[in-house]
This record gives sequence, C-alpha cells and structure tokens, in this order.
Amino acid sequence: MNPEDISILMQECAGKDFDFAEAFLEETDEIQIPFQNGSSSGAAAASRQGTGLHLFRGSRSAYLYTNQNSLSEIRRLLALGREILSDSPLTGTPQRVINQTPVTNPCPVLTYPSEVAVSDKIRILRDMDLSARSASSLLRSLSLDYFDTDQRITVIGSDGTFAQDRRVSTRIRILPVLSSQTESLAASQVSSQAGSSPEKKIGYFTDFTRSCGFEAYRDGAQNEFVQTLIRRMERMLYASPAPSGRMPVVFDAGSCAGTFFHEALGHALESAGLSNSPLAGMLGQQIASEAVTVIDDGTMPGMYGSSCFDDEGFPRQKNILVEKGILKGYLTDRLGSLQYQLPRTGSGRRQNYTFAPASRMSNTYVAPVLPASEAENPDEEMIRSIPLGLLMTQVGGGESGRSFSLSAQEAFLIKNGQIDRQVSGAILAGDLKETLMKIDRVGSRLVLEDGGAFCGASSGLVPTTTSGARIRVSELSVGGTGA
Repeated sequence: MNPEDISILMQECAGKDFDFAEAFLEETDEIQIPFQNGSSSGAAAASRQGTGLHLFRGSRSAYLYTNQNSLSEIRRLLALGREILSDSPLTGTPQRVINQTPVTNPCPVLTYPSEVAVSDKIRILRDMDLSARSASSLLRSLSLDYFDTDQRITVIGSDGTFAQDRRVSTRIRILPVLSSQTESLAASQVSSQAGSSPEKKIGYFTDFTRSCGFEAYRDGAQNEFVQTLIRRMERMLYASPAPSGRMPVVFDAGSCAGTFFHEALGHALESAGLSNSPLAGMLGQQIASEAVTVIDDGTMPGMYGSSCFDDEGFPRQKNILVEKGILKGYLTDRLGSLQYQLPRTGSGRRQNYTFAPASRMSNTYVAPVLPASEAENPDEEMIRSIPLGLLMTQVGGGESGRSFSLSAQEAFLIKNGQIDRQVSGAILAGDLKETLMKIDRVGSRLVLEDGGAFCGASSGLVPTTTSGARIRVSELSVGGTGA
C-alpha cells in the first residue's frame, strides 16, 4: 500500500466528505523471552500491522481501523465513515496546511534488537538473574521477562501532514519473591490483611526500561538496577506499619515526586478529560503554590516518553503546564484543540492503530527551585523542620480527579527532623486544589526517572516518565495501620 496513494485519498476527502481525514499506518515487531528461576523456555515473536482512520465532520468524529492493508479496504472504511457521520454538516472551514520540518530523533538507536541473536538476549537475562541472587540470601524465586519493540508509523492527513517515525525500545519486567522464616514478600501477590497470617505479602514488580536499542545493556545498568530493587524489597520485609493521620509528607526527587504530579495534576490537564476536570477554565489562574512549576516534554533525549512526532504526526514539544503556581496550558490532541479552541501541543498518543489518539502525558516533571544562596540546602531543610511526618521514596499508581490517592511502595517515618525508620502500607489521599496550594517546599536538584513505565487510559498504554525535584506538602491525609 503506497503512502502516496493514501495521501491522495485523504486530500480528496478534504472539504467534500469530511472536514479532516487522517490515516495512521503502523508496522510493529515485538519479541518476548521469559526467564524463570535460571532458565528460559524460548522466545515468542509477533508482528502487527494495520491502519486507523480518524475522520472529522462538524462537531463529530469517527475512528475506524483494519488489519487488511489495501486501498480497497481503506475506501471501504471511508464509505463507512461517511455513513456514520452523515448527520453532521461540514463546517466549510479548510484545515491549515501543515509545513513538515525535519525533526531530530530524541532516541537514536545504535543496535536494532532484530540484529541481535536470541542467545545474546538470554545471556543478559542469565547475568541479571545471577546479579539479583547475589544481592540477598532471602531471594527465593525470580521471574524475568525480556521485551523489545520496533514500531514504524506513518501519519497522513488531509491537511498535508506526512510524518514518519520509528520507535525502538527494550525492557525487562522483574518479579522477585523474597521470604524469611516468618515473613515473606511476594511480587505476584497483593498484601494480605494484617493479623491473618504470620507472613507479610506485598505486591511488587517493576520494569527496567530504555528507549533505545540493544546498546541499553552494554554498561550492565540492568544488573545494578535489579540489585537495588532486591535490596529495597529486603528492607521492606522488616518495615513497621505506617501511621495514620494528617501530617507533612515529603516526596523524594525523581520518579516519586514525578508520580505525585502525574496522578494528582497531570491527568486533570489532559484535554481528553477536560470536561470533568476540576482545573477546566482556569488558564492564567493560580492553582498551586508559587514554588510549583510543572513541565511535560516529549523531546527529552533518551527518555521513555519521547519521540519525533506524536501519533497524529505533530512534532513533539516542551509544554509548560504550570509556572510558579499559575496554570499556563493544557495537553491537547487534534480533537481537544478543536473542542476547546486550544493550541495543539504534540500530545496525541495511542498504543497502536486499534486505538483512536487522545491527549496524554509523556515526560512529566516538577522543575527545581534554585536556592537564594549556595549555603542553603532546601532538600535537607524540608526534612529538618518536620517534627513528625513521612518521607516517600517510591510511590505506586492511584486515582486522580478532584480527589486523588497514591500508595506508598517505600516510605520512612520522620521524627524530630530525622529519618527514623522504614514504614509500609501508607495510602495518601487529598483534595487536588487544596494539596497543590500546600506544597510549601521544592528542592533544588532535578532527578530524572531511571527508565519509565506505561500509563493506561482511553487510547491504551503509552510509555511515560515521571521525574522532578524533591517536594513537600505541608499537610496530607495518610492512611496506615500503625500508631
């Protein structure tokens, strides 16, 4: 199927059948290699190809897709789209012609995974398994799953859009099980109710991710990564129950602070959910303390959420969402831009061709605040000034909206300005607007997330990162079972 033929079809639709028509062509190759308790059962390879059509007419849109890539099939989908949208009149407003400019790939590839033998990939897993077992004598079992993905996309729009991108990534999912004589921590199980068993079981898994080729494993970073994970889990075996009540909470620099903003703030600024967002219609207003500046940037080199273009062929860009507490912008895709008369931000993303694009975060971080003098250390001061509170060093996902919640994966009690002991089982909850205004400290050091994760929403799973400087919320509700 020639992209030039698709381009002609899209332009023929413009102003006649649809206000705008877009074709998303995808080819993806993936491989998975499971490795459990020291051995691999072999590799599974899969390929995916298909085309999605996004059609706009008046105030309505339709999305159709197919895995039968032929011009006759595309014409059939266009006819179906005309039928679906026939009740909506054309606006008569021509789409602005896009002038495509060259875009530098923020995630260049040195060695494509398809050029690497399966035996070399299994060797990486075997070395990683040995590194994990050397980290703790309490490790009882370990499951590793290797994945690499090579996605090629072409986006063709009736407004002249023609964008091509190739996204290569690799990741290893790590699921360990640690246990002692009376307590255990199993990555595949959800925490049991307190008192029901002498065992302590907490769900835990993580991914080692890189937005590049097989060169990701050259320096052995994956071995250090899994050792750090195992040692963290070992400490969790002996953590005390977290306290409950309202108290100051410090979110450590890196993915911890970034995940807080991703869940509490980021989703509320995506145009896909703006109709229900508590921050709708607040552009130019103060929504957070003056210490808060939040940025989403899909162009950051080597980051898991970066790419040349979004999934609508729009160049990725750096978007300042909040600046010194003032709401500066929302994240938009094409549909959100039309609905709310907002500029496009290169945030239209989707898992693959079977999903319609939606506005999504990419690499979201809270910017550091430089201290007034070199003698000041805001990162340390925000802990020294707390009589009783929590330091969060790793948080999991949660719920977002007018109220939000986050679960603590790793946390420490703060007593009299000092780190006292590790605690577990803390759940954080708060009102979005109230909590943003109670951020009274932001650190001076930006820490980027080591890897990344997937964020799930209406357009499927997309890779994201969450980073930032250390922050402090002066008061937050903490749910725990400890005193």
